[in-house]
Amino acid sequence: MDFPQVSQIFKFNKTRNHFVAPHKHDNTEYVFYTNGYGRTTIGNTEYSFSKGSVAVINPNTVHDERHFIEGELMYFITSGIPSEIQNGVYTPQNFIELKKIITNMYLESRSPKFGYGRIMSSYAEQIRLLLIRDSISQKYDSSALEKIMNRLKNECNSDIDVKNLVSEYGMGYDNFRIRFKKAYDMSPNKFIIYNRLLCACDLLTMTNKSCTEIAFECHFTDSAQFSKMFKAQYGISPNEYRRNYNN
Repeated sequence: MDFPQVSQIFKFNKTRNHFVAPHKHDNTEYVFYTNGYGRTTIGNTEYSFSKGSVAVINPNTVHDERHFIEGELMYFITSGIPSEIQNGVYTPQNFIELKKIITNMYLESRSPKFGYGRIMSSYAEQIRLLLIRDSISQKYDSSALEKIMNRLKNECNSDIDVKNLVSEYGMGYDNFRIRFKKAYDMSPNKFIIYNRLLCACDLLTMTNKSCTEIAFECHFTDSAQFSKMFKAQYGISPNEYRRNYNN
């Protein structure tokens, strides 16, 4: 089995506002950001990076890098085996495991011994495969996340057990909650309430149902809770909303 050949590996501390001018390499570069944050342009796309990010830069791709605060990174360059990962900055869920491997690579490079080349290639292949595995996992999670979001939206007026729903799609609840907030900029519970209020708006403008009836239909505890949440979201009471619409 062919393994990637490691041609360079470095560890750097970067100063605030440090800028690496646009450049490119003949081979694949993997950059591990272990501290700090900033931006990098890879090809024609700009990305943010921070602690826990990994950049993959495929051969002959022009890229730069700017650090907004002091930071630390490790990177290595390989040849022989394509990365099979698109250019970009990733936030792998297995970053801690990946960091241990690249740290071992770096330590090995400081004091090469018998079998150095094979050991470095083995480390590089582990990192490549773990990044591919994480990418596949996150793609699955993204599909599951969208399905859960649609269920929460369509079933918002029922008694939803979010944890049970998430488990149906094979996701851990903590992972789901983090990824949901990142994707939709609100927690799952706030998303449910938001959609219940949207449903309430439709009922206020399209029916003559009372606020109490709408509150229960949209699965609020009572009309007081409904009115409080409605005003917090829209700045006016449900009755005012109905009057404004009818006028």
